[in-house]
Amino acid sequence: MAESLAEKAFLAGLGVFGYARENIKEFVGDLIKHGEASRAEGKKLVEDLAKKGEEERKFIARAVKEVIFKTSRVMNVASATKQEELEKKVDNIEARVTKLEADLKAIRTASF
Repeated sequence: MAESLAEKAFLAGLGVFGYARENIKEFVGDLIKHGEASRAEGKKLVEDLAKKGEEERKFIARAVKEVIFKTSRVMNVASATKQEELEKKVDNIEARVTKLEADLKAIRTASF
């Protein structure tokens, strides 16, 4: 559940960055149109802001992963691999108990 919530937050963040990028392009286009910036300056500004946005996106992605990891550790949530390992151990124990029950039944039957 935490992963799906974090995933949704992450995707929403990506949407915000996409929306912001379009707004930046429009804003820079207006600057160029009104003569307040040259095309080269506008292009550089868009590239710089896009680069900064990508850096922020990566930072947020790392932060979300870290929060998920720490939360799962605090909540003692087993990883999928650990869960599979534990399920195999339980299956083995159940099989051994079943065999011991059968052996015990055979001993009781043979004794009486």
